[in-house]
Amino acid sequence: MANLKFGIRPDILQGANLSSVHSSDNEIYITYDNFYPDESHRVSQYKIMARLALSNVTVNDDLSIEFDYGGIQSVRANTNFSSAPVGYNVEKTLFRGSDNAIVWKQTDDIAASFDSHDISVTTQPIQHYKVPANGTISIPEVKAFGWLASARVSDGCDVYVGGTVSNIIPDYKPNGIRKNGEWKGVQELKLSTYIRTSGNWNDVGTELVATAGHVNKGKTRRRQNGEWLQEVPFS
Repeated sequence: MANLKFGIRPDILQGANLSSVHSSDNEIYITYDNFYPDESHRVSQYKIMARLALSNVTVNDDLSIEFDYGGIQSVRANTNFSSAPVGYNVEKTLFRGSDNAIVWKQTDDIAASFDSHDISVTTQPIQHYKVPANGTISIPEVKAFGWLASARVSDGCDVYVGGTVSNIIPDYKPNGIRKNGEWKGVQELKLSTYIRTSGNWNDVGTELVATAGHVNKGKTRRRQNGEWLQEVPFS
């Protein structure tokens, strides 16, 4: 239906750049790819994440979203990928964002599998927010967690969440065209549908997933059981 995307800001304190940064609904995370003995041999990937204290999420008829938010609910560090031990130890430390207290620490091989599991942290006072469809609002930024992987070469990063939160409404292109004797969806072909009005070509081929099949919604419609329905994805 919709996707809440909280702002996420990594602050690299030392060492390597991140492999990825992710934010979707009540989850944020970063990943590190680890290489040994050189950059051609990836031996593990670490994932460090936080779950947000998100509740009472409501999608309104106008596709705006309302929710209650109380900061960070839990943190976790684990491996997405691990290989055989290579004889190079790393001390891994996960810090609570609110006061930089250590909530988990472990020393083992850089390629070893590990999982701190979810570690609950103290949330903040609940605030109520409303984000318009495909809109963005400002909210306070808080530190979600800190991470340090310490060895001869160390990686350190503080991660902040908030600042903004966006309400992303996914879309699709419902129409198809005949090509080389086959019907193909314009989305598959990375095309769209246009009409010419007032001397300009206007894209009318993009619809919102949230209103697919709804009565009198969208620009591309079909008549069914006496009603005009937004056309569903092409199949």
